[in-house]
Amino acid sequence: MSVYVDMYHDRVKDLVEKHLSITRNGKLLLAVWYDRDNEKGDVNLFEVYEDFPDPGMGKLETFMFPSSSAFPMKGDLRLTITSPSELREAAERGDTILKSIQESPDLEVIYPEGGDLTTILREMSR
Repeated sequence: MSVYVDMYHDRVKDLVEKHLSITRNGKLLLAVWYDRDNEKGDVNLFEVYEDFPDPGMGKLETFMFPSSSAFPMKGDLRLTITSPSELREAAERGDTILKSIQESPDLEVIYPEGGDLTTILREMSR
């Protein structure tokens, strides 16, 4: 485990806790911190919200945010947000971001805590 995983762990969990309280896009269903041990010190976070607006493209998009006083880090926060329906489309199309998440050798399901990513994604794909 890299120094960044240890350094960022509490910050990532706190960020997800804050996202749990935001209801604008419906309930947070899944939060995964993936590719945790990267050389750049980026935080890669994947979140699925119950009612996140679906542009109907079936392609996941990642938004990047630089380090800030509220969330200090060496690299960037790379946040991929989607809805269950867009997630299903992305899975059907073999989306590259989804594949990189699924194939990440170093990931943690932050919410629901202790969840199994494969099982959760299978259930969301129904």
